[in-house]
Amino acid sequence: MPDLIEAFERGFGKADLLFKRRIRRYHLTKEARFLVMDYFYHYLRYRILLQQASRSIGMDILTLIVMHYEDSVDDVYRSWWQSLEKREQQRLLLSVDDWGFRQIEAVYSERLDALIDYVQGRAPTTLLVLLRRNASDVVREHLIERGVQVDPLLMSSALWVRGRIRDEADIFFDVQDHSSQLMALFVSQQTSKILDYCAGYGGKGIAMATIWPHIELTASDIRQELKATVVERAKRAGIKFRWKSQKELAKSLYPLVVVDAPCSGSGVWRRNPEDRYRFGQSQVKTLSDKQLDILLQAGKLVESGGELLYITCSLYPIENEDVIERFLAKTSQFSIVPAERRLRENCQILGINHEAIEHLLIPESYPYLRIAPQVNGGDLFFACLLKKS
Repeated sequence: MPDLIEAFERGFGKADLLFKRRIRRYHLTKEARFLVMDYFYHYLRYRILLQQASRSIGMDILTLIVMHYEDSVDDVYRSWWQSLEKREQQRLLLSVDDWGFRQIEAVYSERLDALIDYVQGRAPTTLLVLLRRNASDVVREHLIERGVQVDPLLMSSALWVRGRIRDEADIFFDVQDHSSQLMALFVSQQTSKILDYCAGYGGKGIAMATIWPHIELTASDIRQELKATVVERAKRAGIKFRWKSQKELAKSLYPLVVVDAPCSGSGVWRRNPEDRYRFGQSQVKTLSDKQLDILLQAGKLVESGGELLYITCSLYPIENEDVIERFLAKTSQFSIVPAERRLRENCQILGINHEAIEHLLIPESYPYLRIAPQVNGGDLFFACLLKKS
């Protein structure tokens, strides 16, 4: 355990890869491996709190990790904790620095306790049923027969699963968070083509083309090495698809361009708790400038009367509302389409309960979309839909 922490502190690398490499050095039982993993990830989730407590009460970090994880803190710790103001307790429970906490407060001031419970919880496993290949009921029955607990979610493509799932040749689904699938509700029914501009592994575009079967999807990414993976995923999903290089994109315009922008990942800290320490104020500011540049380039690929959808999985306004405001200040061609209006329209078209969708959102964030933090809820996405004149 100590060398795991030391190795992480030296490099802030990917925690899962670090753990897998290090744990092989020890001859541990399966139960012991899982316990060490739980302790290690508990440290990552509460790192700033545990380090500050260690300095304040003079207790070694390993003892603190075990006590805190087992919820068996002593009177010394309890007295120290109770001496702190609530705001400081909230900051430490989120394990962020002062700058990060101020960013979070700007949006979640009335939801900080809910956000803490959310961030320090475990992410559910949600499937995207590839509806062009099989119906949701087929996948659901298949999994139930194999002992997996399955519950349908609001999107017809989404299933919440508990249990071990396996890929099988004749059953078609991907693992994809429910919030990611909700982004398909921004697609206009009249849209026939989508450009997934920062495609990554293609998840958002594939989900959109799954929900809207008339869509033809084009994907692109500066990381050309991702092409083979995205092409294979699209083929398996049964969607109309093409890949274009960044140079090839200059020859076409699209009715909808989706920018799933590279970001701090603060909205998915449940899955990657170490990311909160990799992205400080200067790194996030650099990301914000990059996001603006990407959005400006993507805007040139939108046809007149078309739409531009900006998405991040970040909590921070500097990566979200601020980017949109800076974008609109640099171009007079775009205006915001209120999220609540498009969601209401598409819920009616798709037969989805609009009030239930609204329950997943932060209504005071309109005209933008922000997912509300809820235990077992989806990842905390931000989205803004823009229309080109």
